[in-house]
Amino acid sequence: MNKTKIYIIAGLAALLVLSVTLIILGPGRAVPTPPPVTLTLWDIGDHGQEWQSVFEAYRQLHQNVTIIYRAIQEEGYENILVNALATGRGPDIFVIRDAWIARQLDKIALLPADSPLLAAKDIVASFAEIASDNLVTPKGEIIGAPLSVDTLALFYNRDKFNAAGVAEPPKTWDAVTILNRRLARVTPVGDILATGLAMGTGVNTDRAADILSALILQKGDPIVRRGTNAVGLGNSAGEALSFYTSFADRSAQNYSWNALKGNSLDAFAEERAAMAIGYASDISRLYGKNPHLNLGVAQFPQFSDAATPLTYGSFSFPVVSKASHAVGATWEFLAYLTSRDGAALYAKDSGRAPLRRDVIAAGPHSGSASDDAVRDVFYRAALTAKNWPIPNDTAVARIFETMIDGILAKTISPNEALGRARQQIMNLFSAPQ
Repeated sequence: MNKTKIYIIAGLAALLVLSVTLIILGPGRAVPTPPPVTLTLWDIGDHGQEWQSVFEAYRQLHQNVTIIYRAIQEEGYENILVNALATGRGPDIFVIRDAWIARQLDKIALLPADSPLLAAKDIVASFAEIASDNLVTPKGEIIGAPLSVDTLALFYNRDKFNAAGVAEPPKTWDAVTILNRRLARVTPVGDILATGLAMGTGVNTDRAADILSALILQKGDPIVRRGTNAVGLGNSAGEALSFYTSFADRSAQNYSWNALKGNSLDAFAEERAAMAIGYASDISRLYGKNPHLNLGVAQFPQFSDAATPLTYGSFSFPVVSKASHAVGATWEFLAYLTSRDGAALYAKDSGRAPLRRDVIAAGPHSGSASDDAVRDVFYRAALTAKNWPIPNDTAVARIFETMIDGILAKTISPNEALGRARQQIMNLFSAPQ
């Protein structure tokens, strides 16, 4: 059974006793106090501390509103949510991942394009592009409240860099390959004694599908064109795929990783690899395995010929349930979350990179210079984050990993692998959600 924690932010006690309170404005004039409203919010995780300041600030503005918060561990979250909504026991607000939009859209109360609360132009103007890419429909409706984003970054071991006389982390993939050859040690028969960058396989490279997606997007292939579901994966994707697998191809100069080396982030945490790729949310895992890790974090590398920088972004965000008993009041709360005050409070307490541009510009203020230096990497990356409309994240991860490992095993050519992946993704779009 999934462990949950429930946090209740209550309104004024008097509102629980009195159904109507009159505020006297003058002789013969009075308006009723807004009736009490109770909203429930379900989130992915096992805590709710990042919401406390937001809830408290919102209560000051709307003292009639009570918010009941429930955190559910990610494993099983989606099934619990879907079952609860189907039986009428679901929440008013629930958090989903961007990769779940396609299969959960029919359960979401979209904010109409003509709503005075929030408009598509506000999302476009005030938030990083990945927000409008994912949360605004072609009709101008808003799917949910953009709060924060997690992006891929380069993790590097400062001790290994110092020992090798490397003063700065690489900014381009060309620099990564040069440094990888300098740090890796491979015997003439292909045994890897030291790894530079732990990347290149499907089965044991953490975030393999996301990393490969980032490389393909950097090469200019959209993978899937938004609004059309037309799948690309053409020649540019082939270049990105060949580059990715070169780090695990025995015949390539970049070879320093293979399927026998264990998980890539575990290898990095255990100091068996000098570099790895991961998300901000992976950092606690690294320190959990090695509290003494001298971790450096840098922007996700770019191809030298890239016109603009790009990294891969993934995010969770709250939406309003169609089954909510108070859709209007619920969307009012989500509109507050998108305000500067709401977004800044959430960013400060959660430690996550915000999507709102003015909060990004203000920078992190955790009170720790070292923490802020790391957070700043992810704050800036929010502005260059991109992704693509994934029809089924679990299935796509499996398709990409199978494609990568099939190429490395020489059981399929890169062109054949891309063609097969293209057809499988097209099939996912036509399959019932």
